[in-house]
Formats: sequence, C-alpha cells, structure tokens
Amino acid sequence: MAPLGTARVGSGAVSGTRLSARGRALLVTALAALTVLVAVAPRPLSSPIARLANYDADGPLPIYNVPIDDAALRRAGELLPDDVTYYIHSRDEPGFTVFDHDLRGAAYLYLLPALPVQKPEDAEWLLSYRAEDPPPFGGDVMLVAGEGVFLTRR
Repeated sequence: MAPLGTARVGSGAVSGTRLSARGRALLVTALAALTVLVAVAPRPLSSPIARLANYDADGPLPIYNVPIDDAALRRAGELLPDDVTYYIHSRDEPGFTVFDHDLRGAAYLYLLPALPVQKPEDAEWLLSYRAEDPPPFGGDVMLVAGEGVFLTRR
C-alpha cells in the first residue's frame, strides 16, 4: 500500500490520461458550437438558454410595479431647477407602499440634481403627483408636468 499523499500509477481508470492541446481545443470548440446551436434552436430547446441570457431587454424606462406616469416625471425633471429642494406630495395612503417606492425612485432619478426633503416645510418646490388632498403649501408658480402632476414653487 502506498503512503498517504502519493498515488500509484495505473490505479484509476483515467489516471495519467490528459488531453493534448489539440484535443482540449477541439472539446471547447465542440461545446461552444453545441451551446450556440441550442440557443438559436426553436422552442422548447432554446427556452432555458434564452432565460439565462435574458436577451429580451427591459427597455430604457424604469421597471415599475404599479402604474406611474413616467413621461410626466421626466417633464417635471426638465422643469425643476437643478439647485433646489423638493417634497413629493401624493396619494394619502397609510404606510410606505409599493406606489410610494416606485414614485420616489422615479422622482429621484428624473429630478436630480435637485434634492428631496422629508418635510414639506423644508422644500422650495413641491411635486404634487395625483394627490387627492390639497398640497401642504401654496405657491406663487405652478407648472403642469402631466395630468394630475404639478410643480409648485413656494
């Protein structure tokens, strides 16, 4: 019996067998060709590859979980000055909802470099997004960004 850490020549079925450089290249080429063939094959063969590769892109817009007026928020971003603070006023729903998450995420994206604030009294501008109650402050300028979407300057 051989001591631990050493191997006996010829003790396994594949011991000592190595592919030549040409054999390895041939194997890699064959596997790559097989992968490409499965990827371009009609369904159902291509489905797993398509899911992994995800070559059906999502598009340039953010992915929303609830309906959000993306065009109105883009327009608000064009109208809002860069060096101001803003507060988002929207539907009055208890707790932080998926709607709040999507609306705030899109606003942070489109209203940059303006800074969001947590309290309306700290804001220079108010973004009112389809709110059912009146905004927390009135202002001297109101700009319409979309249906039910307004920017108001204090």
